[in-house]
Amino acid sequence: IPMSMAVAFVVGIVGGIGLALVREYIDDTISSQIDVSAYLKVPFLGLIPRLPPDTSPAEADLYTHHNPRSSVAEAVRGLRAMLEMNPNGPAPRRLLVTSSVAREGKTSTAIRLGVAYAQMGKNVVIIDADLRRPRLHKAFGEDNTVGLTSYLIDAAGVSEIFRPTPVPNLSVIFSGGLTDHPAELMASARMHDLLDDLEKTFDIIILDTPPSVALSDAVTLSGHVDGILLVVKEQSVSRAVVKQTIGMMQQVE
Repeated sequence: IPMSMAVAFVVGIVGGIGLALVREYIDDTISSQIDVSAYLKVPFLGLIPRLPPDTSPAEADLYTHHNPRSSVAEAVRGLRAMLEMNPNGPAPRRLLVTSSVAREGKTSTAIRLGVAYAQMGKNVVIIDADLRRPRLHKAFGEDNTVGLTSYLIDAAGVSEIFRPTPVPNLSVIFSGGLTDHPAELMASARMHDLLDDLEKTFDIIILDTPPSVALSDAVTLSGHVDGILLVVKEQSVSRAVVKQTIGMMQQVE
């Protein structure tokens, strides 16, 4: 019996270590701050915890507005503080929020960050620059008939496209109607003019853009902003895909 127990103990340890190594080899997703530092070589700005399981989809995007003392709201304020303490220069006034693939939480993060800045007393506008699969209007329960595309095709003025929200100091610009040429509109001179005009009115401009790995919109707009916030869903996307996104952004500095 002692010999059998000793053999079982050794086999168990070796087998457990082997399974752990195999799992680590197979799972190449980003799952911690250490992974960001070790594999992505970019600054880690914060971790936004998951919402409570009983949170409804209708409550999710504005959760931090209605629950300002929650751990999620505190984490977003920490993210805001990291952006405000930018070691490379002034705090960004134009911030682009993107992700590598869909459903990583970029729109929710853009909204919650906008709420956090608005709670500081800053005048904030969030622009839905995802002209393919817009979602900002759904978060606020509004129609999407007039918005960014209306201005870019010269069908509306600046003052006609932004709307107030239930959050004090926070305004939004929805995407407007869908278009066949979103990339061309993002690269147009009118988009650059819009950001310049908005900067005269708003302290913070947040652009919610499409996922970057398959689309060029975020890369195109990155030349018109002060910083890029890349949202990565924990244990969801491979490191190679995230590194590809970062590489695309670094190519345009």
